[in-house]
Amino acid sequence: MKSLSHVFKTVLLVGVSTSVVQVAYAQNSSIDTERENIIIFSRQGEAQLNQAIPKLEALFKRTNDIKVRDDLITLYLRTNQSAKALSLCESCAPAQFSQNELENLGKAARNEKQYDRAVIFYSKLQKQYPDNPNATSYTTLTQQTKALLKALGSA
Repeated sequence: MKSLSHVFKTVLLVGVSTSVVQVAYAQNSSIDTERENIIIFSRQGEAQLNQAIPKLEALFKRTNDIKVRDDLITLYLRTNQSAKALSLCESCAPAQFSQNELENLGKAARNEKQYDRAVIFYSKLQKQYPDNPNATSYTTLTQQTKALLKALGSA
């Protein structure tokens, strides 16, 4: 009788575990679906791009999802809002960013003439993703730009 009780508990536990996993997956899927719909909408033109940003900002505020953050940084750069991209996650360490985010944040920092910050993003990109063909060239370009501007007295 004890083994039958054990089997019942095991089946019940597996059933509950499976249900929890499905709910978590369904939640994540709905965020991904909403995010992807916003991104598709943003590609339909300039007006749609400008309408998509507040939608993605609201989704990020609601979910704090890293994929949403990644896409929001990309949209900020597409609309020349580098400062907003950089301020999106100021407390985040470079190790917390995806490959795409590191590249885009490096570009945003360069656009804002924050060369030391750009080098930090690009160096992390180079270290974390050594196969990224842009990492080394962007790091070098940023360092050369900073040195040139310093030599000219502009930095």
